[in-house]
Amino acid sequence: FMTRAEAVERYGEQSGRDLGSVVWVDLGGGTGANVEAMARHLPIESFKQVYIVDLTPRLCAQARARVQRMGWSNVRVVEGDACAFVPAEGRAHLVTFSYSLSMIPPFLAAVDNACSWLAADGLLGVADFFVSGKYDLPLRQMPWHRRFFWRATFDVDNIDVGPERRGYLDSKLERVWEYNGEGSIPYVPWLRAPYYVWVGRPWRDGSALG
Repeated sequence: FMTRAEAVERYGEQSGRDLGSVVWVDLGGGTGANVEAMARHLPIESFKQVYIVDLTPRLCAQARARVQRMGWSNVRVVEGDACAFVPAEGRAHLVTFSYSLSMIPPFLAAVDNACSWLAADGLLGVADFFVSGKYDLPLRQMPWHRRFFWRATFDVDNIDVGPERRGYLDSKLERVWEYNGEGSIPYVPWLRAPYYVWVGRPWRDGSALG
């Protein structure tokens, strides 16, 4: 999935910035696999600073080992809460939640926190599993049995794929790009789960709902 590369590409197009001035924060970044995936599209060394933020010590330890193995001097792993983290620079130009927002119960606080230090010309990108609302945008809409099946399936692992998270993103930021599709699940190749990629930016006219 191309959340990170799509977001960076659009950020460069709209801001004219080069990577050397970009601070990227990956919230719920786990083992740092997201950053390594980005490295297949863009040189990580070219970013001004990259933060991998996660609450789980074991995952942070794996992320630090990955950073050391890859030789990234500008990537910092932070064991911390996505609802409270603030980058040392005070602003970030790119914020991503890659399959992490659905696993953050206080998602309102996580999104609010990210928006509080997202640069005025920055972008926030999310990729995650989802179900639509009962009445939703046509590109997101799914029948009742799929909504029931996928929400119940992910709930077993304490993953909330309900439409509330994306609805809140739509109220906080101006949506500039979105994709909805289906993808395979590790170890369950015969099932294809619904996922979305969403990229937004601060409202230019102050029309955010809260």
